[in-house]
Amino acid sequence: RDPSLSFKVEGLDRTSRNRRLFTKVEQQAGIELIESHPEIALTILSYQSVILDYLEELGKEFKRIALTGTYVTRKNISDYKRFLNQWDTNNFTMELIPAIGLFYTLSKQKNPELSDEQLLTQNIFQNAVEFIINNGVFRNFVTVPANVATDGKERVNHFLCPAAGTIREQLLDGSLLYRIYTITKKQLKKAELIDQAKTIQQKAKYRLDEPKQLAKWEEERAREEALPTVEIVTENKTLPEIIGEAISKALEKNKPATFSFEGKDYLISDKNLAEKLSFEQTKQPGDTVIELRAGDYLYNAIASAITEALVTNNTVYFSFNDIDYRVNPDKINSLFIE
Repeated sequence: RDPSLSFKVEGLDRTSRNRRLFTKVEQQAGIELIESHPEIALTILSYQSVILDYLEELGKEFKRIALTGTYVTRKNISDYKRFLNQWDTNNFTMELIPAIGLFYTLSKQKNPELSDEQLLTQNIFQNAVEFIINNGVFRNFVTVPANVATDGKERVNHFLCPAAGTIREQLLDGSLLYRIYTITKKQLKKAELIDQAKTIQQKAKYRLDEPKQLAKWEEERAREEALPTVEIVTENKTLPEIIGEAISKALEKNKPATFSFEGKDYLISDKNLAEKLSFEQTKQPGDTVIELRAGDYLYNAIASAITEALVTNNTVYFSFNDIDYRVNPDKINSLFIE
């Protein structure tokens, strides 16, 4: 959502038709809150797991009834299974946590002198549930373009989560969630649920650190792209491994690769490099064969093949996307300009 909406609920239409209800800052506030108070996430998960257990037992009863030849059909069972599966996702948790974080933040801004224990009241849970229900988190409007619609006319399909009624009935006043929250806090104080709480905190920390790590990687990538050469890190690597990485990077980035090893500086020019190596050749008798796995990256495969060729002093063959590749160690050794 528009960042300008962050932590603003009064006098604004926050209605969503695509389930994107929160801004990034509000989502982060929710994650920060459960990192400090994992009992909040455990409260929501406890409620959800009880409902799921009940529905699973009810489903078993429906199956038993269906076997007696009554009006419960196979399709009824299939439909019920799809409904049940909706309770076995993290959708509800992922929507309610930022809502609680939103109203906790607003309450903290108004009452900075209060402790978290004083701020996290039934009213917070009530406001959070009311907010996600009233603003459409259980509704999804999907536009079907004219070129996709069978009748050639654009339309909007309206979807309503089948659990919306149950959630509204059970949770709207916040009292049930708050009771579960109170019980969960007591259990944590007794060192019960401690493993689950630690897991939640670890996941929250990862989610909070992830954007910072991505930004760091982007900064490093931009810095590397701006350099005239690719600089290869050689620490804890053998010379064949370094050469394999250097050549593959020079091919991938279309610029020279440099490295230092045992006091010597090396440069691998990217000029006509692919032609000099002439990798695309069919397999020959005596070649060492490397088998790639699904999802392997071409330049990683090239680096591995070069390393193997230099270590064994033998030509290495592999196939990538139905193209044959051969790495000749003699051609590799002829590349270096010191």
